[in-house]
Amino acid sequence: MIGTGSTAVMVLLCLSGWAGAWTLLPLLFLSNACYGLLGPHASHEALVPMGSMAGIAAAVLRSCQMLLGAAAGSVAIALAPVGPAVGMSLTMLAAALASLISIRVARPA
Repeated sequence: MIGTGSTAVMVLLCLSGWAGAWTLLPLLFLSNACYGLLGPHASHEALVPMGSMAGIAAAVLRSCQMLLGAAAGSVAIALAPVGPAVGMSLTMLAAALASLISIRVARPA
């Protein structure tokens, strides 16, 4: 939630014209730090049920992460005419919201 919130604030700053290095970098750091803290644990939990196939599952998981990263980069570049920071922050927000939705779908409360 913190990473998604910081990404949403980045989008708002970019769209309002207040985007600058001193406003975007701390929010970008916060968003990436949240992923850096949660990513390895989420990968581990996803691989626990795989048992002896965990190596193959890890390779597939990492391949999907790289593929989605390349696709996200392409989307951010496609949005660059609007503004490079706007394209990046909108792409990051879309990915963060997609992850929140997938968590809610996978584990209904």
